[in-house]
Amino acid sequence: MRVTSTLILTLLLAGLSTLAVWPHWPTLEHDARALYTAWQQLRAEPQQPAAVTIAATETLEAKSEPRPQLVRPNTRPTAQAANTEPLDPFIEEVNQRAKLDPAAAMEWLKSDVSGSDRLRGMLAVVGIWAADDSEAALLWLESNAQGLARLESLRSGVELWSQQDPVATAAWINGMANDGSKVTATQALAGNWAAQDPQAAADWVAGLPADTSRTAAARAIIDAWSTQDPEAAVIWALGETEATGDSELLMHSIGRFTEQDYPAAERFLRDISGSYSTDSLVSRYVETLAQSDPSAAVTWLDTLSTNDPLYTDDLARVALKEWSRSYSVAASTWLSEQGKGPGRDAAIVGFAATMIDFEPEAALEWSLTISEPSVRMEQVRDSVRTWAKRHPADASTWLQQAELEPDLRASLAAEMDAFSN
Repeated sequence: MRVTSTLILTLLLAGLSTLAVWPHWPTLEHDARALYTAWQQLRAEPQQPAAVTIAATETLEAKSEPRPQLVRPNTRPTAQAANTEPLDPFIEEVNQRAKLDPAAAMEWLKSDVSGSDRLRGMLAVVGIWAADDSEAALLWLESNAQGLARLESLRSGVELWSQQDPVATAAWINGMANDGSKVTATQALAGNWAAQDPQAAADWVAGLPADTSRTAAARAIIDAWSTQDPEAAVIWALGETEATGDSELLMHSIGRFTEQDYPAAERFLRDISGSYSTDSLVSRYVETLAQSDPSAAVTWLDTLSTNDPLYTDDLARVALKEWSRSYSVAASTWLSEQGKGPGRDAAIVGFAATMIDFEPEAALEWSLTISEPSVRMEQVRDSVRTWAKRHPADASTWLQQAELEPDLRASLAAEMDAFSN
């Protein structure tokens, strides 16, 4: 009887408990499953206990209301991050003074600042002043600045002004005193103007008197124009050379043309070879090509026959002089493969002219293989003289041991005595 009463009472309590819990059953079931899942993760990933515990706790504490989202870090670069270089305190002060009163800023730099800081400061002031009133900035520089600071600041101011109004800049420069400052200003204007409108810049230079300023400006035009149209630049240089007699300008333009497009430069030289003497121009062509690609230079030389209008024996000297500066082993190998003749002799002269400064004995050994006696003696004599001026004892030792013609040995020994005394 007692057992039966206890059983009935237990069932009654269980039923009442079930009725009480039943409305909350889904939540309890959800929490129980989450706890079980967290426990399983804890067993499977013991190396991440903190993360799992937090995940389980957050799950158990979940509410029906949405959780507020965490603030994410801002990974986009800020203006400060984009410019990590701190502003130079000196330049910052210069900029502040220049914005208030550029002339006063210049006077402060002249009186209180020296050395490279003065130049840096003046360039900074010019950048601010010229943007507002280029002519006033240049007038101040012309009247007050001195030395390197004057020239560099003047160059900077002219460059800035010419970008805005090259015609006005040219008019101002035309009124300058004819000195080094005018040369600097003219060159700066010509180069910047040619980058914008090379023909307009060329027309301006053509009206200048044939003096140092015009020469500097013409070279600046060639440098700028050659990057756009090297053939047009060299054609203009040809006319400018005829007008002024400045043959070096045409050679300068050929060098720039070769740097930009050496096959086109060769075609141009061939086109004018019937009307102009091209020996010096072709030498500049070979020299420029050998400086950038010596193998291409000697390969081109190998394609020329002795009756080619561009051929001269001296071209091999020019090529080997440049080639041996950078690849002396390859240059000497090429020499060893050449047959005797004027071309090889000229190449040895070029090779020895460079190598006497680095390997004088090798330079002299090659000089002794020149086939033409007069050329051989002259080259040996020049090489020994050069060597003896720097290292007379070494040159004297070589002279005593070398196999030379008696007359050449005697004359060189006499010169060595003069160097010793």
